[in-house]
Amino acid sequence: CYPFDFARTRVATDLVGGVGPGAVQCVFSTLWTGGITGLFRGAGVTVLGAFVIHRPDVGYVQGMSYLAGMFLLYMDPPEAFMCLCNLLTRHFFLAFLSADTDHVYSMFRLFSSWLKTSMPQIHRHFEAIHLGPELYLLNWAFTMYAKILPLDTACLVWDNYMLEGELTIFKTALALLKMHKTQLLGCSFDQAIK
Repeated sequence: CYPFDFARTRVATDLVGGVGPGAVQCVFSTLWTGGITGLFRGAGVTVLGAFVIHRPDVGYVQGMSYLAGMFLLYMDPPEAFMCLCNLLTRHFFLAFLSADTDHVYSMFRLFSSWLKTSMPQIHRHFEAIHLGPELYLLNWAFTMYAKILPLDTACLVWDNYMLEGELTIFKTALALLKMHKTQLLGCSFDQAIK
């Protein structure tokens, strides 16, 4: 059993149907041979793997690797795991993880109303080309911009998130749209979505 290396062990197949005996055996084997720190060898894979074991009701959701990666830039895997768990239990992220579509779409409507108020031209153009916030904001927000922004800029967004909370996610989206307003107003749906 490799320490939570899901790419090379049978733990991955056990987790597809829930936490199976292979996963439990691997956890105990890893704890026995390497102690608690043995659970966190292999950095990103182990942080995400430990999260899957910790929250099998959530599992792995695309984009989590960006969140874990950002934490791993600044801390050791056990601390990164704790931070990832804390982040993903925040109100904003729980709505996405629990597939609470009513709550998620209410956030999209709220963002759309802010966009309409602050940049009515962009809002009208996006409506005309049928580009709703669910098509771009979800990807940006769930990775907290680590996927689309340069690392130094993404770190600033993360710093602001830690200080100001979830409002930062929406403020950043509005700022990005404002920065690219001229380009976006001349775009078709396919060009804008890129």
